[in-house]
Amino acid sequence: MKRIFLTMIALFMLSATGANAQSKLRYTDCEGNSTVIDAYTTAERNNLSNVTNGTKIFNTTIQEVEIWNGTKWVETFWAPDAPTANNQTFCSSDNPVVSDLVATGDFGNIKWYDTESGETALDANALLPTGTYTYYVSQSFNSNESVRAAVEVTVIAGNCAIPTPSPSLACGIKSDDNKTFTAKADPNAFGYEFFVNNVSQGLQSSNIKTFDAAKTDVTVKYYYPPAFLKPKMVDVEGTTDTWYYGSSHRTTDVDISGFKMSETEVTQAQYEYVMGDNPSSFRCGNSSVSDRPTSALPVEMINWYHAITYCNKLSILEDKEPCYTVSGVDFYGTVDVPTKGNADWIAAECDFSKNGYRLPTRSEWEYAARGGVNKKKYTYSGSNDVCQVAWYKGNNGTNTGCGAASNISGTKPVKQKLGNDLGLYDMSGNVWEFIWNGSSGSFPSATPNSTATTSGIPLFLGGMYPHEAEYSSVFSSRSSLQDVRADDIGMRVVTSQ
Repeated sequence: MKRIFLTMIALFMLSATGANAQSKLRYTDCEGNSTVIDAYTTAERNNLSNVTNGTKIFNTTIQEVEIWNGTKWVETFWAPDAPTANNQTFCSSDNPVVSDLVATGDFGNIKWYDTESGETALDANALLPTGTYTYYVSQSFNSNESVRAAVEVTVIAGNCAIPTPSPSLACGIKSDDNKTFTAKADPNAFGYEFFVNNVSQGLQSSNIKTFDAAKTDVTVKYYYPPAFLKPKMVDVEGTTDTWYYGSSHRTTDVDISGFKMSETEVTQAQYEYVMGDNPSSFRCGNSSVSDRPTSALPVEMINWYHAITYCNKLSILEDKEPCYTVSGVDFYGTVDVPTKGNADWIAAECDFSKNGYRLPTRSEWEYAARGGVNKKKYTYSGSNDVCQVAWYKGNNGTNTGCGAASNISGTKPVKQKLGNDLGLYDMSGNVWEFIWNGSSGSFPSATPNSTATTSGIPLFLGGMYPHEAEYSSVFSSRSSLQDVRADDIGMRVVTSQ
């Protein structure tokens, strides 16, 4: 056992510290070398707590170092544990700096380093480089610095990304030895964040994660650019002209105010970003959609109540004025969307003077589907050739041409077919689209410009993937109860100009 000859000259009160600290002893040997050792046990701490300034230490053992009376000095002090910090990810477009790194400690004075020991702490304003690097963080108490904890920091080049609300349990394939997890590749995704037993493994650009040991509970979050999660709106010029409607292109005088319409049906990623879940049947993990990214598939399995809730929630998210009111419902809070008929929701009202998102009226939808002021007499939205503009029974399987379908496999990613004259996609085929006002009948000649309640049961327009071409015409419609959900019914949104 090594013997050190020491005399006590300074002592910090051991009882005055927080829980996240350790008692330590600094001693100087006869050659003047200073060393720090820990005092872990209760007996060791008590030995130190009984020492006061000027008192000699006799035959005391701390961590197998025997302290003898001598002529050198000794002090006891508290050194904090390392602060707590998780792996962190940033986007280079945000220009992250060292001060953006997050760590939690009881004593403050957090310092970041790029080495495990030595060197000077990093400048708080230093820019974090693109890539994945290991940084080290410490905290200090009374000038006594803790050990440094390692933290993995990733800065991905490009625009900032928004994750899906929760990890997916069925979006990947594990290797036979459970050491490699391959997430479903999504060309729309900005990055992938893997979790093991709900613990993040950091964000990365690759959809493949390899582990040093077998992992069975692996999930993944997908990250998307913000623009991908927000509907892109297209201007639709209004008209007071004579206009066409119906299968025989009958004419009527219309008064339709200008509006904006989303260029595609609301996608699963867009819906999940706003609503926090994805109810769709054709989604990640469904074998029938294994060949295509589900984020760009239209959302389905929603009812009419879900559709107006999405509109209001998206409006609130973007600081717009919600259009819909439902008695007793606060759309700024948690909304319990009905799954069965509900009189209050059926009596929902829409204020067309608000600037928020809403469902199109029947006249708005058909007017836009036909190309607006362009006055095209196409049977389908943008063409008389259904195969150019629509996914329907004749081309929605392994058969990519027209004719009888060989394998009806579900919805397809939006914007894969040609758009119409306004740049609107999939208004024919893929999924039916909910509209705001009322059941079948004559073409409504005007867009309401004040409060309007629903009339009759909701209508949906545009056709869908599993049915014949006639259902994809711009004048085809179907109606159902507000609470009906199906894997071929979705939505798109509009805003008033």
